[in-house]
Amino acid sequence: MRSRLCLKTSAVPRIRAGRIVHTLETAAEEYEAAIVDNQIVEVVEYQDSRGFVQYADTLYQTIALALAQDRPADHAAIAQALAALRGIWPSVNPPATPVAPPSEVYSLVSQVKLHS
Repeated sequence: MRSRLCLKTSAVPRIRAGRIVHTLETAAEEYEAAIVDNQIVEVVEYQDSRGFVQYADTLYQTIALALAQDRPADHAAIAQALAALRGIWPSVNPPATPVAPPSEVYSLVSQVKLHS
């Protein structure tokens, strides 16, 4: 599915939107791989997934203003989903039990994809 993040200024936002979604999909996969029986057992995968979410958020900030001007409802939905995703990784060291199940991460990533 091609991203709809086609802003008036240039092709850069479209490219970044695709990269953001791909990065978040990778984060969800890594997060899922980190969890077994509702425990985070693969610390490296947890940390990788956290880094992917942080990178996706950083990329989004480079196009957020343009999207907020062109499509404010989509911007609000993406910003809300990214904020929720950031909250799932409270620190670089994983909590004893996951903050959210992988299904919630996938759902939030789907929201970003839907609105981008």
